[in-house]
Amino acid sequence: MKTNPALEFNNEFLFNSMFAQKTLYISTTLPYINSNPHIGHAFEFVLSDFFKRYYNLIKYKINSPYSLGNFNGFDDDEHNCILNTGVDEHGQKVYQSALAKGKDPQEYCDNACLYWKEFCELIYMSYDIFYRTTSDDHKRFSQEFLFNIRNILYQKEYKGKYCIGCESFKTEKEIKNKRCEFHPSVELQEISENNFFFPLSNFKKIDIENILVDKSLLSELRNIIENCSDLSISRERVSWGIPIPFSNQTIYVWFEALLNYVFATGYNPDLLNFSDFSEKWKNSLIICGKDNLKFQAFILPAILKSQGIKPPSKILVHGMILDERGNKMSKSEGNVIDPINQIGKFGIGAFRYYLLSGINTFQNSSYSEEELINKYNNDLSNNLGNLISRVTSIIEKEPEFFHSEIEGHDFLKKPENKMFELIKGIKNKNSSFISYSSAEIKKAHEEIQVNLNVKNAFTILNNLVTQTNKYFTIKKPYDKLLPFEERRNCIVEMLYIIKELYYFYAAATPNIQNQYLSIFRSEKISKTILYKKLEKEPELEEKTFKI
Repeated sequence: MKTNPALEFNNEFLFNSMFAQKTLYISTTLPYINSNPHIGHAFEFVLSDFFKRYYNLIKYKINSPYSLGNFNGFDDDEHNCILNTGVDEHGQKVYQSALAKGKDPQEYCDNACLYWKEFCELIYMSYDIFYRTTSDDHKRFSQEFLFNIRNILYQKEYKGKYCIGCESFKTEKEIKNKRCEFHPSVELQEISENNFFFPLSNFKKIDIENILVDKSLLSELRNIIENCSDLSISRERVSWGIPIPFSNQTIYVWFEALLNYVFATGYNPDLLNFSDFSEKWKNSLIICGKDNLKFQAFILPAILKSQGIKPPSKILVHGMILDERGNKMSKSEGNVIDPINQIGKFGIGAFRYYLLSGINTFQNSSYSEEELINKYNNDLSNNLGNLISRVTSIIEKEPEFFHSEIEGHDFLKKPENKMFELIKGIKNKNSSFISYSSAEIKKAHEEIQVNLNVKNAFTILNNLVTQTNKYFTIKKPYDKLLPFEERRNCIVEMLYIIKELYYFYAAATPNIQNQYLSIFRSEKISKTILYKKLEKEPELEEKTFKI
């Protein structure tokens, strides 16, 4: 049977050329293929996609007098951004799910993989690589990596309580009420096996202070590291996995799945040249949930360190999404939020925007449909949408404002055009409002590039849009009794702010990106309605998706 490739590229040239340039590498964790996408997956995927789109959009700002320079160690000139995601297809629970459906495990994974890809498309996830752990390439690489570290491994009898939901052994401190805190509905299993162990205790001196974005997790992570035991990296009883090259056991699913980050960069196991990989790994951002803290922020860096590889540049651990009452979601409680259902109800733009601006980037947050509707209507329809509509309406009615200067120009890609010069002229005249706006926009960029706090950035931006609407009302550029140049200058100021906002809002709501660009790319500007108001239920029509 022909197996699937590990790396499925959206663009064929990526693998050969993208990493030759200055690159920001972003990766999600790989969800288990036997599960349905839940709201946590949606949050992680949308968050990672936002960063990818944002960084690829701001490269147009390089020649701008408002260019922000270099934040957070990421190169801000001529860089590209690559996004890796995929599915984790091995382990006992995947095998059991396949048997329950009467399917061969590989056939089951192939079918489920299509479902996850459709989900990525549904949420507008612009991934560059879709990684599969059942591929021949991943199998070969994992085996060669394990063979390369065989000298530091050892075998011993291991007894412990195993959570099949996590596919991992649990320490007493990780058990609450005799259950795993992340899978309270799953009964822990007592397992005794003669496994291979990775000496995790030898790698406690990990530079977590610099790689962990959310410093509030440092204490928890230090406690995990201090109390860690060596990691069992093999399984006797799990047949659906990658065979260890020097044993009849299979590689622990979490160990081999973590290696996807290495191979996804284009690392060639034939060369066993980790210095080449380290250069590709230079600007890397791993995004994961709190249930992955131990694996992503400690075990992954330890595995890499065993081969002299630096840890990821940054690890962003996002919070969990709770129900409206602040409770954890579970099927038994009947409070699980289905992201596909939410997109059907409110549309992809509203759904994505709420996850980014309404859900705390780092802390646990409650999900509220009412808040989603209110936030979308207030921030986008009534605020930003209203600003754009007011400005474009005036230009449509009075094309003499800019017709000769703006016609045929690509505002974003050709900053040397006349419109850009008009905007620069406004700034050079020390317009107090432009100075204020530029400072606020820079704060928003810093929140994303330095703090990686997307919600805070949109809080700043929404306040700016509110003030801009107030400024518009005061200046009255629609009043033909006022001097023409005064009115024109106000419109130029508005267009500058709208252009600068594009890099944020287009990344958040890519479904309207082309409509947003049309404000600057059309030969004749017409009134633009970007964000139609959402009606509260029951008037809200729910759409269904074949996924």
